[in-house]
Amino acid sequence: MLKSQLKSAIGRLMPGVVLVKGRSVGKPRVSLTFDDGPHPEHSPRLLDTFAREGIKVSFFVVGADAERHPELVRRMLAEGHEVANHSYDHYKVRKMDDAAYLADLLRCQQVLDDITGQQMPLVLRPPYGIMRTRTTLALARRGYRHILWSQDSDDSAFEGGAGFAAHLAAKPISDGDIVLLHEDYAHTVDDMPQIIADLRQRGFDMVRSCDL
Repeated sequence: MLKSQLKSAIGRLMPGVVLVKGRSVGKPRVSLTFDDGPHPEHSPRLLDTFAREGIKVSFFVVGADAERHPELVRRMLAEGHEVANHSYDHYKVRKMDDAAYLADLLRCQQVLDDITGQQMPLVLRPPYGIMRTRTTLALARRGYRHILWSQDSDDSAFEGGAGFAAHLAAKPISDGDIVLLHEDYAHTVDDMPQIIADLRQRGFDMVRSCDL
């Protein structure tokens, strides 16, 4: 398994294979990215917020949940957001051997193709950011790009959510950062308008990770 401290270096050396942070191109930009959806209650609220605010984000969805809520995947795409692979069975991948892990990721990709009726871009975020040497290389040979993150929002650490938006506002976010968030936390959804307002006050445009 590749050591976590090597990921940023890999992103710099292999930009076509791993993206950790985008490059500066003008006005500062950040990408808000959401793992572990689609969620039947939270996803519609997030989508309503993004439509109202006029921003685009990236959703890294779990195949099993996408099968349960295909209409949300289609809505994400219809409204201009990026939708990409976050494995089929997120919570079991730690126990899988390399062959099973690769098969799980490819299964999610097929689910997304079937739901959308098109061949989806070969983009994925490995669960927990786990990059195994064999699967990473096997996926790279197939043309996949791994999207990681440069800023963790820490939303998973906020039980009850109190103070989450302020915590994220204190992060030293910079141009090109990819921010890790999760759809399945209510406080992430509740605080999203405040988070967007803070990022705009700091001068950032919000874009999809594929636009960095």
